[in-house]
Amino acid sequence: MRRVGQRSASDKIEPMNKLKLTIILAVASLGLCLPASAGLVFDNTGLPGNQNHTQGGGPFKLGLDFTVNNSFEVNTLGLFDANGDGFGSANIPVAIFDLATGAPVASYTFTGAADALVGGSRIHSIAPVTLLADKSYSIVAIGLGTDANPNWNGVFSGAGAVTPTFDSQGGALSFTGQWRFDYLSHLIPLLPQYVGQNPAFPVFGAGTFGYIEPENITAVPEPSTYLAGLSALGMLVFGWRNRK
Repeated sequence: MRRVGQRSASDKIEPMNKLKLTIILAVASLGLCLPASAGLVFDNTGLPGNQNHTQGGGPFKLGLDFTVNNSFEVNTLGLFDANGDGFGSANIPVAIFDLATGAPVASYTFTGAADALVGGSRIHSIAPVTLLADKSYSIVAIGLGTDANPNWNGVFSGAGAVTPTFDSQGGALSFTGQWRFDYLSHLIPLLPQYVGQNPAFPVFGAGTFGYIEPENITAVPEPSTYLAGLSALGMLVFGWRNRK
């Protein structure tokens, strides 16, 4: 028999369910569920920044070549962020070059930390660009390799180290194994002129691209936003416990 003023088991469960729902909504509003790197062609997850001005005399122009098997639409460009803290005041362009003409077909200049951090890279949505079948291109980052914004270089990584991965986007693209390198001081042409081969894996953690649905790109909150959100969640839990 339930006494007057006594709370039933269902009465106790309901506040708990409300608390869980509130926490879920709060976490979602903070953007803590970060997007997956699905959709990026070169995934730089887990790479350290191991090449800077001291290790090679950067900044550099760094490119990775690929061929298009089936026409592919690009709506996202990305740049390796070694420290996960953005690029400060530096302006670092990323461009896709048509290797037949040497001209860029898509580009964006990264700066600061406003763009979402996905798969080890800051990514930015661009107006869709179609890469044509049976053509070759290169994704190039222009300006990494400084002390503040290092790149990753496979030459400096040991055996068993994490390397970038290549996603063919369902067979639409093929990685040729060819890389491109040049110093930023060689301004013309923009396309890096020194080339080499490493078919085992992409030799640079630098630029990337892909197709990502806009709704799946979530901005990364500033640390102060996380702290404020976690503080609010703490107050919710504290308030609920005092109500029991």
